[in-house]
Parts: sequence; C-alpha cells; structure tokens
Amino acid sequence: MIWLALLAVPCAAYYREHIGLELSLARLSLRQRKPLSSSSTSSVSPFPVPDYYGILLTKDGTTAYATIFSMNMVIPFASVPVSSAFAAFQFFVP
Repeated sequence: MIWLALLAVPCAAYYREHIGLELSLARLSLRQRKPLSSSSTSSVSPFPVPDYYGILLTKDGTTAYATIFSMNMVIPFASVPVSSAFAAFQFFVP
C-alpha cells in the first residue's frame, strides 16, 4: 500500500498535476508562472530532498523489524527514494 501511494506521485508528475507543484505555482502571477511551468529543472528541484532522506531511511530499515510481517523494513522504506527518483525522471519525459 505504501508503494502504491508513493508511486502515484510520478504518475501525477508526468501529467504535471501533482498537488504540491500546483499549489506552489498558483501563488505566482500568470507572467511569473509561465516560464516556471515550462521549465523542467525548476520542477525537479524538490526531489533530491526525499531522495537523500529516503536513502538514509532505507539504510536504517536494515535494523528495523516488523514482527507482524516477519521482515525487515528495507523494502517498505525503499519506496520513498524510488518514487522520488521516478518523479524527478518524469519531468524530463516530453
């Protein structure tokens, strides 16, 4: 369920419909918004933060253990950097 929720972000990013990006662009005037919405590099800028902290979280998941599933938490925690990397990639797809 975590993977499905976080993999929805790259899907929304592909169509430029991610709510976080829409909210940040909605605060700008139309003249300021136009160059930013067409530029892919400004849209990718928030994604290195979840990548970095997601990798740290995944490393910590090697020692975390979910008794209900009898597994360590590497696979669930890896959903954060993977989805963030996919979302950053989606902005370069035309």
